[in-house]
Amino acid sequence: MRIHEELFVSETKFALLRIGGVGFATPVALAPMADVTNAVFRDLCLEFSREGLPVELGGIGSGQGSRQAPHEVEATAITKTDTEVTATSKNGVPGNTPGKTQVEGMFVGEMVTAKALRMGSERSWVMVKSGPLQAVKSIQLYGVVGEDLAWAAGELVRRGLADHIDLNFGCPVPKVTRKGGGSALPWKTAYFGEVVAAVVAATRVASEDSGRSFPVPVTVKIRSGIDAEHRIFLDVARVAEDNGVAAVTLHARTTSEYYGGHSHWEDIAALVEVLDIPVLGNGDVFCAADALEMFRQTGCAGVEIGRAVQGRPWIFREITAALWGLPVPVGPSLGEVANVARRHAEGLVAHYGNELVALRDMRKHLGWYFRGFGLGGEMRGRLARVESLAELEQATHELIERLGADTPYPSAATGPHGRSRTQRKVHLPEGWLDTREMNAAARAALHLDDDGCDPYAH
Repeated sequence: MRIHEELFVSETKFALLRIGGVGFATPVALAPMADVTNAVFRDLCLEFSREGLPVELGGIGSGQGSRQAPHEVEATAITKTDTEVTATSKNGVPGNTPGKTQVEGMFVGEMVTAKALRMGSERSWVMVKSGPLQAVKSIQLYGVVGEDLAWAAGELVRRGLADHIDLNFGCPVPKVTRKGGGSALPWKTAYFGEVVAAVVAATRVASEDSGRSFPVPVTVKIRSGIDAEHRIFLDVARVAEDNGVAAVTLHARTTSEYYGGHSHWEDIAALVEVLDIPVLGNGDVFCAADALEMFRQTGCAGVEIGRAVQGRPWIFREITAALWGLPVPVGPSLGEVANVARRHAEGLVAHYGNELVALRDMRKHLGWYFRGFGLGGEMRGRLARVESLAELEQATHELIERLGADTPYPSAATGPHGRSRTQRKVHLPEGWLDTREMNAAARAALHLDDDGCDPYAH
């Protein structure tokens, strides 16, 4: 089957999301989240998104199942799926950049520190691996030194570990911002541009060196600003675009707002108006209706889902169905949730190669999966201490025996959840807001002149 972009436009409510040489037929993305969006979870989300596709594209009614091979397309040749997509630019003019497209959407890996990769951290190199279902491997890097980020991005491309590099300039966590990283760094906008330019250049060289048919695109994720008095997202995004970034994702809150209140979707709309590259919106999309409303209000090119996916990977099935104009599936029953949780745990065991490590990582997910089901204190305690697949199997079996496998998914679990507090004080390096230039104090805060072990590699 030969699929051109015009088909995606006519069959979906929204155009294919084209980011440089890669594209996503379903314009939805999984936000990178530390200790959450590892390879196993990303594949799980992709499987659910695939179930929301039309039958002819491998949806649940196709009889193929969701664990089939990656649903990818190369723009320069017919692939296993016998599919081809013609790239177009944002304004609809046919493009000539060869690349690949993933039908189910974009699933970004958890943040990995560039310096840790450069120092040979075994754990970090495991973190950048993608699962077998990812046709387009999207990896997010964190760092404050352009040289480190450029090296890491280039190595990921050369080793075939990334088809798309995202840079984290949106993290509001105090231990990151007090060092000038995450959402604090764009305040030094000229330096931010230098960092971005270094990464873009490195990925282009690495793409050529590795014989890629397209330069691996670089994107950035930013926030609206530091606080209400320092809202800089328009300036920052323009600088990113000028330095070769292929798309910008905006979490429409300031650092001081953390995850509290409702995000400012009007900021996303404003960014769409001033940029010629795609803008993805992030913040307060907790259901399919929210996703459609964000598109309607902002005109964004794609929506990125964060906290809403915690314990609800099937939200991608719901949003994907809505984007393709299909009925939104109902939530899973208790029995189905238990099956997903067990499969998730089994995947983590295979991923880590250590059952105890995997189940300890799984504990937070179990709390999210069974939110609202009325487990009772004793059962919640057991799930919070589970250490083996056998224990998890026994606990979920007893839970289903008590509540019934057909117990419907609780509506209370579908609304806003996760971190929601407002950060009262933004933790920044001393004197950070005094100037937007890189003075001696700022260089010292970022350890730009240090030769020793980097404090960010943790």
